[in-house]
Amino acid sequence: MALTAQVFVIITLVAMTTCKPTIFKDCGSKFGKVTGVDIEPCTTNPCTLEKGKNATLKVTFSTSVAEAKLTAVLHGIIAHVPIPFPVPQPDACTASGLTCPVKPNVSVTYTLQLPIKTIYPTIKLAIKLEIQGADGSDVICAQFPAQIA
Repeated sequence: MALTAQVFVIITLVAMTTCKPTIFKDCGSKFGKVTGVDIEPCTTNPCTLEKGKNATLKVTFSTSVAEAKLTAVLHGIIAHVPIPFPVPQPDACTASGLTCPVKPNVSVTYTLQLPIKTIYPTIKLAIKLEIQGADGSDVICAQFPAQIA
C-alpha cells in the first residue's frame, strides 16, 4: 500500500511540473464562455513558445447557441497592434476535436496544433484566439500572454 501511495505522489508531482494552466482573459465572447486554456508544452506563465517546435493550444468552452460552422482566427498582439497568425486549419470543425454543430450548454475543447516558425521574432506578446460563428461574430474569444523564444 505504501508503495502505491509513493507512486501516486510521484506521478502527481510530475504532472504538476509539466503542465500549468494558462492565465487568460475573455476578450469579447458573445455566445460562449471560455472555462480553460492550456498550452503544451508549457510550464510557466507567460508561456514560452519555442521556435521550430509545435505548440498545442487547447481551449475549453461552452456556447449558448448551436453553431454548425466555426472558424478559428488567431492574432499576435504586439504593442496593441493585432498581427494575424496563420492557423493551419481555420475550419474549427475539422481536425480540432470539435464535432459540429456544437450543442448549446455543453463543454467542448478546441485543439490547435500551432507551428512556431523559426522566422518569428523573439518577442513577448499577447495571443488572441477567436472562434467565430457563421456570421463572423465571436462565439468565444480568449487572450493570454506568451513569448516566442
